[in-house]
Amino acid sequence: MRIFEQKASPICDIQDLIILRLSWWIKGWGDPFPYSSDDILRNPQCLIWRSNTIKIPDPRHDNQLRVWLPSPCGVLKWNVDDSLNTALPKSAIGGVLRDNHGNFKCLLSSPIPTMEINNAEVLEIHRAIKISKGSDRIAFSKLIIESDSANAVKWCNESNGGP
Repeated sequence: MRIFEQKASPICDIQDLIILRLSWWIKGWGDPFPYSSDDILRNPQCLIWRSNTIKIPDPRHDNQLRVWLPSPCGVLKWNVDDSLNTALPKSAIGGVLRDNHGNFKCLLSSPIPTMEINNAEVLEIHRAIKISKGSDRIAFSKLIIESDSANAVKWCNESNGGP
């Protein structure tokens, strides 16, 4: 449930918001996708949902399943990623924070200047930590931050901080 200015948002509004942001991410990839954000909101079945798996149809590639793996009990997990296209001035970072049951706790989405992809991954890890530290509800929780950049994870874990 989301509460803003002491008013609760219905779950359907939250689901629509998530689908809308997902559609923005898909469009930000710069790859051909046959649906607009309005199309996705009107007909979210154009994205095939299976429990904790999302499958996005792409006629140019074999359809890969992206599977979310839950965190241990009592631990929150950020999944962060970026959308960069060096040929366009459009780039963004984002993430989702979920508990071990897959319940959404927080969303992160932000446009960024075009930069090297590993730097973008470090930036989104930093933003996830900053949001977590700034929230009374999250600040003292155990966290896992998952990124698909081995370089960014290595740099964040090393004392010298990368290149």
